Amino acid sequence: MLDRHGAELHRLGWTALNLFGLHPVAPYNRQDAKGLVFLLGGRNLKCIGSNVADIVVMSTQTLQTFTRHDHPDAVLAWEWPLLKNI
Repeated sequence: MLDRHGAELHRLGWTALNLFGLHPVAPYNRQDAKGLVFLLGGRNLKCIGSNVADIVVMSTQTLQTFTRHDHPDAVLAWEWPLLKNI
């Protein structure tokens, strides 16, 4: 995804947290702190804007809109506290 859309995402102001953020306590359940990369799940981006990204749901050919957010508790995936102890 980043090889195809990274420059555009950067130009539009998307940050590392917008792309790779996770909630430090509930990374699987807290969608509000989850970055775009973790919501793609192999699906394709249809359109990218400064605050939204449309994801194509392949099975139904519908669009799921991801709204960019800056969750105050989000951490970068590689800084996720549980990963530091492994």
